Amino acid sequence: MISKIPRCMLEDDDETGFRVPWVNFLDSDVERADCRTAEHRDGPSTSFVSCLALGITVACQARVGVQHLRDGLPCEDQAFVRIPSAAAPAPLGGIFAVCDGHYGTKASTLARHNLSKGISEVMRVPPDAGKGYEEGMRRVFGEVDRQLRDACDEGCTATVAVAWRDSVDKYLRIQVANVGDSQCVFVPWGTTEPHVLTQNHRVDMPSEYERISALGVPIVEGQQRLFGLQLGRMLGDKIFKEECHAFISDPHVSEVVKVGDQGGIMVIASDGLWDEVTPEVAAQKMMDALQADAVDGETGMEALCRARDELIETALNGRSKDDITVVVVRFVPEALARRLSFESTHEGIKDLARAGSDAGSIRGSIRNQLAGLQVGSGGGASPGVSSPMTGAPLGSGGRFHKQTSNPATMFQGSAIEEEAESPDARGDGSKDGSDELPGTEQAQSADEGGESRDPNGSAPS
Repeated sequence: MISKIPRCMLEDDDETGFRVPWVNFLDSDVERADCRTAEHRDGPSTSFVSCLALGITVACQARVGVQHLRDGLPCEDQAFVRIPSAAAPAPLGGIFAVCDGHYGTKASTLARHNLSKGISEVMRVPPDAGKGYEEGMRRVFGEVDRQLRDACDEGCTATVAVAWRDSVDKYLRIQVANVGDSQCVFVPWGTTEPHVLTQNHRVDMPSEYERISALGVPIVEGQQRLFGLQLGRMLGDKIFKEECHAFISDPHVSEVVKVGDQGGIMVIASDGLWDEVTPEVAAQKMMDALQADAVDGETGMEALCRARDELIETALNGRSKDDITVVVVRFVPEALARRLSFESTHEGIKDLARAGSDAGSIRGSIRNQLAGLQVGSGGGASPGVSSPMTGAPLGSGGRFHKQTSNPATMFQGSAIEEEAESPDARGDGSKDGSDELPGTEQAQSADEGGESRDPNGSAPS
């Protein structure tokens, strides 16, 4: 299950005068406002969320591997999705990430917290016209690596994708930074050609072998481990980096990718998936699942969950014994995304209301259009039937939904749902948050000592 749904904090921006909505993962009692974050911690969990401002739907799942289950150990993978609501004062972007820990969960847990915070700060300023957020992401990876080495001996991979709307042509852009072997693949809609936006940093990969050899470190071509580690790049791993200068945290950063008119699919996953499923197979399975006729009247969101589950089942059928964490992002067709984004804003609501529509029905229509997308035979998407989901997408009183093993079955009114509130609404014991990145003790207390509560204060089932 998802052990805690963190509340939101509004951070003051002295330069712009805006209060920027980003979640602070650690402060569960701070001010609740207008963005949402889905997180995966220890244990199998699933969730999905949607965002009108970016025109996306996201389905996530984390599975504990057979090896860890047998040994009674937790899942070492960590993932988060951070997206703004329509109430954000500026068109902020989205952040999607997977961190795969080794030798424990401390590094991946702390990396998830600090990468989220650091990349959010980077995205508060416009991207470079040519390089996007490359400089900022490199800086944050370096900072988080130092924080992990100061805090623990463990290490982790990190794959972070960011998405934002270009200020000129208004099309979505995506860019990915990674260290390790958790990969990210983007598939333009209507094709099965995957664009791998990450670099595999295992030491037996040609690029890593050449880099390590050039440093004078003795390594044989095809050698699978260096000092017992498969990876040449990672966050943390203090002891290994003290012993050998070939271990680094400098990420590979992809070029900026434009999402076209028809949208597309992005898959971020730990190596538990990619060791058994190639990018080509993943692309084919995602498109086959999403372009097929709807099953039993399922909505577009349910189809996305089903496609995600098929990827995981393929890996399990291939005898994957590692933890598997998958984040699947569906970028809806651009024309629909722009219309939904406008209609979800206060100005859009006013315009439609002046035309004689009721504001409540407008929001309900928007919710159903985004959550209930049905895929047509032509590869595009069209609004489908009303969604059975009880919660609205982000920016429209959004909620999280936990999902059972049946992708079409959603918990309704469960403890993990948290209704959006106005920026002035506060939970009991709310407090101001700190801009400092979290330390180990704080991060561990958030994951190990914190008990999740629903909006009414009851513990989860």
